[in-house]
Amino acid sequence: LTTCLISAYKQDCAVGPAYWCKSFQNAEDCGAIRHCTDTVWRYDGKHTTVDLSTKCEWCQKIIENTHKAINNIVNNEVCY
Repeated sequence: LTTCLISAYKQDCAVGPAYWCKSFQNAEDCGAIRHCTDTVWRYDGKHTTVDLSTKCEWCQKIIENTHKAINNIVNNEVCY
């Protein structure tokens, strides 16, 4: 019998947007990427001004996570 463990919602996530939107990693861990993008980062000059020569950290993380998810599906490591 295989048991799938679901990672617990981080205690810090209960703090809300002040914690979620401090970093991409926090937003990802708390399932708040869309919220932070739509409501906080959109108006934050640090996140809205992107130099074309700079890699997009968000894009890179999204692609990495998508790649991992596809590999998990292919390898039948998905928990239902």
